[in-house]
Amino acid sequence: DAGVVSVDVSGKITGVSAGTAVIKATTADGSKTAVCVVTVTDAVVNVRSVNLNKTIDELTVGGTDKLEATVNPSDATNKAVTWSSDNTSVATVDVSGKITGVSAGTAVIKATTVDGGKVSTCTVTVSNALIKVESI
Repeated sequence: DAGVVSVDVSGKITGVSAGTAVIKATTADGSKTAVCVVTVTDAVVNVRSVNLNKTIDELTVGGTDKLEATVNPSDATNKAVTWSSDNTSVATVDVSGKITGVSAGTAVIKATTVDGGKVSTCTVTVSNALIKVESI
């Protein structure tokens, strides 16, 4: 199938698009034949880096914010990211990058690419919520 592979006169096979093709070679006198099945897959584009929209964030206890991870290159085959907090008693992070302040302190939120284990971090400082004084 010429839509899947091309073969030059020396027998060099070049993938054209994903799919399967049968290559048949026959001797000049036609007495011998060889067949080869070739499967072409899409090229894998590996992750080179990941960046977060913030490297520092501040929250109050109970407050939330959303971190966004940008995986590079933009056409990477697997752009999946896992999220983690080094101090879940201070701040938690869910699978979508939403961080929640739990108690006063500091936590480092980490986004790690599934492909290649590239990492980007955001340091989150959580403070107690201010209480508004109504009267003295």
